[in-house]
Amino acid sequence: MVVVARSSGDARIVASEAELDFREIDAKPAEGVTTDMASAFRSERLSTVIEEGPAPPGSDRGVIAGRITVDNIISTEL
Repeated sequence: MVVVARSSGDARIVASEAELDFREIDAKPAEGVTTDMASAFRSERLSTVIEEGPAPPGSDRGVIAGRITVDNIISTEL
């Protein structure tokens, strides 16, 4: 995954925001109302951030390449 971010920490947040969250489907987490903090992208042990240099001119903060599957949480909606 390639993201445009302000720092390595921000890159982790940008990547985790691209993942599906419990709030977006008909499912409930065990605690709280979001699964943002449970993302593997936020862990320095589970993912690596590599700085490739400055972003292309005019790029906005966000994911610019790569894909995250959204079927990691199964909805109860039929």
